[in-house]
Amino acid sequence: ALKYQKNLIGKSAYKYSPDFAKTMYKKMNQILKNKTKKTTFDYKAALSDGTKIDIEVSSSYLIYKGKPAILSIIRDITERKRELNSAAKIQRELLKKPFPLEHKAHMESLYIPAKTVSGDFFYTHKVNEDSIVGIIGDVSGKGITAALNISAFNVLFNEEVLMNKDPSKIVDSLNKKVAKYLGERYIAVCCFSFDFKKNEAKIVGAGINQFIYKTDKCDIENKIVRGSFLGMFEDSEFDEKIINFKSGDKFYF
Repeated sequence: ALKYQKNLIGKSAYKYSPDFAKTMYKKMNQILKNKTKKTTFDYKAALSDGTKIDIEVSSSYLIYKGKPAILSIIRDITERKRELNSAAKIQRELLKKPFPLEHKAHMESLYIPAKTVSGDFFYTHKVNEDSIVGIIGDVSGKGITAALNISAFNVLFNEEVLMNKDPSKIVDSLNKKVAKYLGERYIAVCCFSFDFKKNEAKIVGAGINQFIYKTDKCDIENKIVRGSFLGMFEDSEFDEKIINFKSGDKFYF
């Protein structure tokens, strides 16, 4: 503490993080009211020279000298945040991939992570000049661990599409591999294929069980494709929807 401030004894904690003072006050009251054993939050704190650093505050309720109190451990996570921000930038760039057959369809993605780095992903693979196969998903967990599991899943998916082009077969095979290679991690996915020669879309659900189909006449249908998370049950069955689309139709996964 003395590395960052000359003297903290008897001072208000809110003084050192004015931008988060209201949030901190609210959190402290919640801890005292609910007798919370452990909770962690990130804040920005000001050093004695005015420099701001990222801190992680782990707080726990306890009785001190016969009165309710809060014990907080504060860690400097500025470097960790810097690394996470770099990882997040890479992740955002990876999610800007164009549609594999740009002359056949237009694709847009919306990405809002709960934390700096998330377990969200999507991949698309060109099968030939008339068809693609893709997958959108979410790995359980947050942060670096989730990001590493995405990388592992990416390898499994890319291996799979070299052998299978059918979403049902891909999901069934990945379900067995996820349980084998990723342990207790569950992965929610929706796997799809588009055949522009047949004008046929196949969609399979595994944890992500809804998608929206909008026709060129603006008819909107909320579709259900049932199936449990990948890696949850080895003998899971997964629903498939087949849609014959027309030019101007839209799919929202």
